[in-house]
Amino acid sequence: MLTRTNYTNLWTNPAPGGFSQAIHLPSYDEYVIRENQLQDYLDIFRGSDTRCDRTIRTFIPADWYYDHPFLEVLKDNAGAPKIEYIMIGEAAPPLSPSIPGQIPDNENSYFYNIHHGTSGYFTAPCKAFGIPLGNKTSRLLALARKGVLLLDIFPFATNYSTNFRIWLNETGVTRNFWVNVGEEITSLRNNSLLPKETKLAFIAPPTISHFIALQINLGEIILPDFLNCYSTLNDTIPATIPIPVMNWKRNWVAGNNLNGYMIWNRDKVTYFRCCTIIDPRNGPNADLIRNSFNLK
Repeated sequence: MLTRTNYTNLWTNPAPGGFSQAIHLPSYDEYVIRENQLQDYLDIFRGSDTRCDRTIRTFIPADWYYDHPFLEVLKDNAGAPKIEYIMIGEAAPPLSPSIPGQIPDNENSYFYNIHHGTSGYFTAPCKAFGIPLGNKTSRLLALARKGVLLLDIFPFATNYSTNFRIWLNETGVTRNFWVNVGEEITSLRNNSLLPKETKLAFIAPPTISHFIALQINLGEIILPDFLNCYSTLNDTIPATIPIPVMNWKRNWVAGNNLNGYMIWNRDKVTYFRCCTIIDPRNGPNADLIRNSFNLK
Protein backbone atom coordinates (compact mmCIF):
# COMPACT_ATOMS: atom_id res chain seq x y z
CA MET A 1 0.00 0.00 0.00
CA LEU A 2 1.42 3.37 -1.02
CA THR A 3 2.20 6.18 1.41
CA ARG A 4 0.67 9.56 0.63
CA THR A 5 4.06 10.82 -0.60
CA ASN A 6 4.63 7.85 -2.93
CA TYR A 7 1.07 8.05 -4.21
CA THR A 8 1.45 11.75 -5.00
CA ASN A 9 4.84 11.22 -6.65
CA LEU A 10 3.45 8.52 -8.94
CA TRP A 11 0.87 11.06 -10.11
CA THR A 12 3.28 13.97 -10.65
CA ASN A 13 6.57 12.33 -11.66
CA PRO A 14 7.45 12.45 -15.38
CA ALA A 15 7.12 9.30 -17.47
CA PRO A 16 7.99 6.47 -17.14
CA GLY A 17 8.03 6.85 -13.36
CA GLY A 18 4.67 8.61 -13.11
CA PHE A 19 1.64 10.10 -14.82
CA SER A 20 3.19 13.57 -15.36
CA GLN A 21 0.08 15.25 -13.95
CA ALA A 22 0.21 18.56 -12.07
CA ILE A 23 -3.44 18.88 -10.95
CA HIS A 24 -6.55 16.88 -10.11
CA LEU A 25 -4.83 14.26 -7.97
CA PRO A 26 -7.44 11.55 -7.23
CA SER A 27 -8.26 11.20 -3.53
CA TYR A 28 -5.59 9.43 -1.51
CA ASP A 29 -8.06 8.74 1.32
CA GLU A 30 -10.37 6.88 -1.08
CA TYR A 31 -7.37 4.92 -2.40
CA VAL A 32 -6.47 3.81 1.14
CA ILE A 33 -10.02 2.62 1.81
CA ARG A 34 -10.02 0.65 -1.46
CA GLU A 35 -6.69 -0.96 -0.61
CA ASN A 36 -7.94 -1.94 2.83
CA GLN A 37 -11.06 -3.48 1.26
CA LEU A 38 -8.75 -5.52 -0.97
CA GLN A 39 -6.88 -6.61 2.15
CA ASP A 40 -10.19 -7.64 3.74
CA TYR A 41 -10.70 -9.96 0.74
CA LEU A 42 -7.13 -11.28 0.95
CA ASP A 43 -7.80 -12.18 4.59
CA ILE A 44 -9.99 -15.00 3.26
CA PHE A 45 -6.86 -16.54 1.73
CA ARG A 46 -4.77 -15.76 4.79
CA GLY A 47 -7.32 -17.32 7.11
CA SER A 48 -7.01 -14.47 9.61
CA ASP A 49 -8.12 -10.90 10.29
CA THR A 50 -5.19 -8.55 9.60
CA ARG A 51 -6.90 -5.22 10.25
CA CYS A 52 -4.99 -4.64 13.48
CA ASP A 53 -1.70 -5.19 11.64
CA ARG A 54 -2.27 -2.69 8.84
CA THR A 55 -0.19 0.42 9.28
CA ILE A 56 -1.54 2.63 6.47
CA ARG A 57 -4.98 4.11 6.92
CA THR A 58 -6.50 7.58 6.89
CA PHE A 59 -8.94 6.77 9.69
CA ILE A 60 -8.63 5.67 13.31
CA PRO A 61 -9.33 1.99 14.09
CA ALA A 62 -12.79 2.69 15.47
CA ASP A 63 -13.81 4.37 12.22
CA TRP A 64 -13.43 1.51 9.75
CA TYR A 65 -15.64 2.05 6.68
CA TYR A 66 -17.62 -1.05 7.78
CA ASP A 67 -17.12 -4.13 9.95
CA HIS A 68 -14.88 -6.81 8.48
CA PRO A 69 -17.30 -8.63 6.13
CA PHE A 70 -15.59 -12.03 6.31
CA LEU A 71 -15.03 -12.48 10.06
CA GLU A 72 -17.38 -15.46 10.36
CA VAL A 73 -15.58 -17.20 7.52
CA LEU A 74 -12.21 -16.62 9.19
CA LYS A 75 -13.46 -18.59 12.21
CA ASP A 76 -13.96 -21.63 9.98
CA ASN A 77 -11.33 -24.28 10.58
CA ALA A 78 -11.89 -25.93 7.18
CA GLY A 79 -8.83 -24.16 5.74
CA ALA A 80 -8.28 -21.09 3.61
CA PRO A 81 -8.44 -21.27 -0.21
CA LYS A 82 -5.47 -20.56 -2.48
CA ILE A 83 -5.31 -17.93 -5.23
CA GLU A 84 -5.47 -19.84 -8.52
CA TYR A 85 -6.75 -17.20 -10.96
CA ILE A 86 -5.49 -13.61 -11.08
CA MET A 87 -7.42 -11.07 -13.16
CA ILE A 88 -5.51 -7.92 -14.05
CA GLY A 89 -7.65 -4.78 -14.29
CA GLU A 90 -6.75 -1.20 -15.12
CA ALA A 91 -7.90 0.88 -12.14
CA ALA A 92 -10.85 1.44 -9.85
CA PRO A 93 -13.64 3.57 -11.33
CA PRO A 94 -13.85 7.15 -10.01
CA LEU A 95 -16.54 7.70 -7.41
CA SER A 96 -19.87 9.20 -8.42
CA PRO A 97 -22.09 11.06 -5.95
CA SER A 98 -24.05 8.41 -4.06
CA ILE A 99 -27.67 8.59 -2.98
CA PRO A 100 -27.69 9.07 0.80
CA GLY A 101 -28.74 5.94 2.67
CA GLN A 102 -28.86 3.77 -0.45
CA ILE A 103 -27.25 0.33 0.05
CA PRO A 104 -26.16 -1.07 -2.24
CA ASP A 105 -24.78 2.16 -3.63
CA ASN A 106 -25.65 1.53 -7.27
CA GLU A 107 -24.00 4.79 -8.32
CA ASN A 108 -20.61 3.16 -7.66
CA SER A 109 -19.11 -0.24 -8.34
CA TYR A 110 -15.67 -0.82 -6.82
CA PHE A 111 -15.04 -4.56 -6.98
CA TYR A 112 -14.17 -5.13 -3.30
CA ASN A 113 -16.56 -2.63 -1.67
CA ILE A 114 -19.46 -4.70 -0.34
CA HIS A 115 -21.71 -1.60 -0.15
CA HIS A 116 -21.20 -0.75 -3.82
CA GLY A 117 -23.28 -2.07 -6.67
CA THR A 118 -21.86 -4.18 -9.48
CA SER A 119 -20.81 -3.66 -13.10
CA GLY A 120 -19.75 -6.00 -15.87
CA TYR A 121 -16.29 -6.10 -14.31
CA PHE A 122 -17.87 -7.96 -11.37
CA THR A 123 -20.78 -9.83 -12.93
CA ALA A 124 -18.79 -11.30 -15.85
CA PRO A 125 -16.23 -13.03 -13.56
CA CYS A 126 -19.11 -14.28 -11.39
CA LYS A 127 -20.77 -15.76 -14.47
CA ALA A 128 -17.50 -17.24 -15.72
CA PHE A 129 -16.89 -19.04 -12.42
CA GLY A 130 -20.51 -20.08 -11.88
CA ILE A 131 -21.17 -17.81 -8.89
CA PRO A 132 -24.92 -17.65 -8.11
CA LEU A 133 -26.84 -14.45 -7.49
CA GLY A 134 -26.84 -13.09 -3.95
CA ASN A 135 -25.55 -10.17 -1.92
CA LYS A 136 -22.10 -8.87 -2.76
CA THR A 137 -20.44 -10.27 0.36
CA SER A 138 -21.59 -13.80 -0.43
CA ARG A 139 -20.52 -13.48 -4.07
CA LEU A 140 -17.06 -12.18 -3.13
CA LEU A 141 -16.69 -15.07 -0.72
CA ALA A 142 -17.74 -17.51 -3.45
CA LEU A 143 -15.17 -15.99 -5.84
CA ALA A 144 -12.48 -16.39 -3.17
CA ARG A 145 -13.40 -20.04 -2.69
CA LYS A 146 -12.90 -20.47 -6.44
CA GLY A 147 -9.43 -18.93 -6.01
CA VAL A 148 -10.14 -15.68 -7.89
CA LEU A 149 -8.28 -12.40 -7.29
CA LEU A 150 -8.49 -9.04 -9.10
CA LEU A 151 -5.49 -6.69 -9.05
CA ASP A 152 -5.40 -3.27 -10.74
CA ILE A 153 -2.33 -1.91 -12.53
CA PHE A 154 -2.84 1.76 -11.66
CA PRO A 155 -3.76 3.09 -8.19
CA PHE A 156 -5.60 6.15 -9.50
CA ALA A 157 -9.40 6.19 -9.80
CA THR A 158 -9.77 8.55 -12.72
CA ASN A 159 -11.12 8.55 -16.26
CA TYR A 160 -8.72 6.94 -18.72
CA SER A 161 -9.15 7.86 -22.39
CA THR A 162 -7.84 5.71 -25.25
CA ASN A 163 -5.31 8.41 -26.18
CA PHE A 164 -4.04 8.61 -22.61
CA ARG A 165 -3.71 4.81 -22.48
CA ILE A 166 -1.66 4.91 -25.68
CA TRP A 167 0.57 7.57 -24.09
CA LEU A 168 0.99 5.37 -20.97
CA ASN A 169 2.08 2.48 -23.18
CA GLU A 170 4.38 4.42 -25.49
CA THR A 171 6.21 6.29 -22.72
CA GLY A 172 6.91 3.20 -20.60
CA VAL A 173 4.50 4.11 -17.80
CA THR A 174 2.37 0.98 -18.18
CA ARG A 175 5.40 -1.27 -18.07
CA ASN A 176 6.80 0.60 -15.06
CA PHE A 177 3.56 0.14 -13.11
CA TRP A 178 3.36 -3.49 -14.23
CA VAL A 179 6.59 -4.11 -12.30
CA ASN A 180 4.74 -3.12 -9.11
CA VAL A 181 1.96 -5.59 -9.89
CA GLY A 182 4.52 -8.34 -10.42
CA GLU A 183 6.11 -7.56 -7.08
CA GLU A 184 2.70 -7.71 -5.39
CA ILE A 185 1.97 -11.11 -6.92
CA THR A 186 5.40 -12.39 -5.90
CA SER A 187 4.77 -11.19 -2.35
CA LEU A 188 1.51 -13.16 -2.25
CA ARG A 189 3.42 -16.19 -3.48
CA ASN A 190 6.11 -15.75 -0.83
CA ASN A 191 3.38 -15.63 1.82
CA SER A 192 2.01 -18.99 0.61
CA LEU A 193 -1.26 -17.56 -0.78
CA LEU A 194 -0.60 -18.90 -4.29
CA PRO A 195 -0.31 -22.60 -5.19
CA LYS A 196 2.33 -24.19 -7.43
CA GLU A 197 0.74 -22.75 -10.57
CA THR A 198 -1.49 -19.68 -10.91
CA LYS A 199 -3.21 -18.51 -14.09
CA LEU A 200 -3.19 -14.91 -15.23
CA ALA A 201 -5.63 -13.06 -17.53
CA PHE A 202 -6.43 -9.44 -18.33
CA ILE A 203 -9.78 -7.70 -17.83
CA ALA A 204 -8.43 -4.18 -18.42
CA PRO A 205 -9.52 -2.34 -21.58
CA PRO A 206 -7.91 -3.67 -24.79
CA THR A 207 -5.33 -0.90 -25.26
CA ILE A 208 -3.69 -1.74 -21.92
CA SER A 209 -4.35 -5.51 -21.87
CA HIS A 210 -3.06 -6.21 -25.35
CA PHE A 211 0.03 -4.07 -24.83
CA ILE A 212 1.09 -6.15 -21.82
CA ALA A 213 0.08 -9.44 -23.47
CA LEU A 214 2.17 -8.54 -26.52
CA GLN A 215 5.17 -7.72 -24.31
CA ILE A 216 4.81 -11.12 -22.61
CA ASN A 217 4.42 -12.86 -25.97
CA LEU A 218 7.57 -11.17 -27.32
CA GLY A 219 9.56 -12.00 -24.19
CA GLU A 220 9.98 -8.33 -23.28
CA ILE A 221 8.14 -9.02 -20.00
CA ILE A 222 9.19 -12.21 -18.24
CA LEU A 223 6.62 -13.69 -15.89
CA PRO A 224 7.63 -15.74 -12.83
CA ASP A 225 7.60 -19.47 -13.53
CA PHE A 226 4.59 -19.99 -11.24
CA LEU A 227 2.37 -17.79 -13.45
CA ASN A 228 0.69 -19.24 -16.53
CA CYS A 229 -0.60 -16.67 -19.02
CA TYR A 230 -2.01 -17.73 -22.41
CA SER A 231 -0.48 -14.87 -24.39
CA THR A 232 -0.99 -16.88 -27.59
CA LEU A 233 -3.02 -15.91 -30.64
CA ASN A 234 -6.72 -16.32 -29.90
CA ASP A 235 -7.33 -18.71 -32.79
CA THR A 236 -10.66 -20.09 -33.91
CA ILE A 237 -11.02 -23.42 -35.65
CA PRO A 238 -10.72 -22.91 -38.56
CA ALA A 239 -8.34 -20.03 -37.91
CA THR A 240 -9.37 -16.48 -38.74
CA ILE A 241 -7.02 -13.76 -39.91
CA PRO A 242 -6.91 -10.39 -38.11
CA ILE A 243 -7.22 -7.35 -40.36
CA PRO A 244 -5.06 -5.41 -39.81
CA VAL A 245 -2.70 -7.96 -38.28
CA MET A 246 -2.42 -6.26 -34.87
CA ASN A 247 -5.97 -5.00 -34.61
CA TRP A 248 -7.58 -5.72 -31.24
CA LYS A 249 -10.67 -7.33 -32.83
CA ARG A 250 -11.07 -10.13 -35.39
CA ASN A 251 -14.01 -11.42 -37.35
CA TRP A 252 -14.81 -15.09 -36.89
CA VAL A 253 -17.50 -17.64 -37.63
CA ALA A 254 -20.02 -17.89 -34.76
CA GLY A 255 -20.17 -21.35 -33.21
CA ASN A 256 -16.59 -22.34 -34.05
CA ASN A 257 -14.35 -23.74 -31.36
CA LEU A 258 -12.15 -21.04 -29.79
CA ASN A 259 -9.07 -22.57 -28.16
CA GLY A 260 -11.10 -25.48 -26.84
CA TYR A 261 -14.05 -23.50 -25.52
CA MET A 262 -17.31 -22.89 -27.37
CA ILE A 263 -18.17 -19.22 -27.72
CA TRP A 264 -21.70 -18.47 -28.83
CA ASN A 265 -23.38 -15.40 -30.30
CA ARG A 266 -20.25 -13.30 -30.58
CA ASP A 267 -19.06 -11.58 -33.76
CA LYS A 268 -15.59 -10.57 -32.56
CA VAL A 269 -12.76 -12.13 -30.57
CA THR A 270 -9.77 -10.56 -28.85
CA TYR A 271 -6.33 -10.93 -30.42
CA PHE A 272 -4.66 -12.63 -27.43
CA ARG A 273 -6.26 -15.49 -25.57
CA CYS A 274 -5.40 -14.00 -22.17
CA CYS A 275 -7.46 -10.86 -22.92
CA THR A 276 -11.16 -10.81 -22.09
CA ILE A 277 -12.56 -7.48 -23.29
CA ILE A 278 -13.93 -6.71 -26.75
CA ASP A 279 -15.52 -3.34 -25.99
CA PRO A 280 -14.32 -1.54 -22.81
CA ARG A 281 -17.72 0.10 -22.41
CA ASN A 282 -19.25 -3.30 -21.63
CA GLY A 283 -16.44 -4.75 -19.54
CA PRO A 284 -15.07 -8.29 -19.82
CA ASN A 285 -16.95 -11.18 -21.43
CA ALA A 286 -17.64 -14.28 -19.32
CA ASP A 287 -16.96 -16.67 -22.21
CA LEU A 288 -13.63 -15.01 -22.90
CA ILE A 289 -12.72 -15.18 -19.20
CA ARG A 290 -13.32 -18.93 -19.28
CA ASN A 291 -11.29 -19.17 -22.47
CA SER A 292 -8.45 -17.12 -20.96
CA PHE A 293 -8.23 -19.37 -17.91
CA ASN A 294 -8.89 -22.60 -19.83
CA LEU A 295 -12.00 -23.26 -17.73
CA LYS A 296 -14.32 -26.05 -18.87
